[in-house]
Parts: sequence; structure tokens; C-alpha cells
Amino acid sequence: MGVDPFAPSSATNLSVDLNVERKDADSWMRLTFGLPAGQILRPVARPRCAFCARYELWELGQFSDARLEFEDLRSAINADPY
Repeated sequence: MGVDPFAPSSATNLSVDLNVERKDADSWMRLTFGLPAGQILRPVARPRCAFCARYELWELGQFSDARLEFEDLRSAINADPY
């Protein structure tokens, strides 16, 4: 065929449309878990990522900064637990 094995394709498109992907993910979640159409799906990664960043400050010995950041996170989660 005249093409080397594992040669990269000239038609590869790795661009991502996040709006389309979010809509697809929303549809998949609703169909897979039987969620009603009116239910708002919120990201769950936000608190965990926020926790990880603060934990890293603590691990680096920046206890005062970490404590303040953890307190901000606690307040934010109390204000919007979902």
C-alpha cells in the first residue's frame, strides 16, 4: 500500500469542543443513571482539586497558608455543599 506501519495519519483531528463534550456527558449521565431532565448536574472535582492544592501547601510546610486556604474551602463548602 506504500504506507509505513504506524505512520501518523494526516487527517488526525485532536481538537475538542468542550460545550459539545459537556452536552454528551450530560446526556450519558442522565441515560445511564436515570436522572431527571430538570436535575442540575454539578462538577464534583472542584472540592477535591481544591483540597489537593491545600494539602500540598501543608506538605510543603506552609502551615499558616494551608490553614487559611483550608478555612476558605470549608466556608465555601458550607455555603454550597453540592
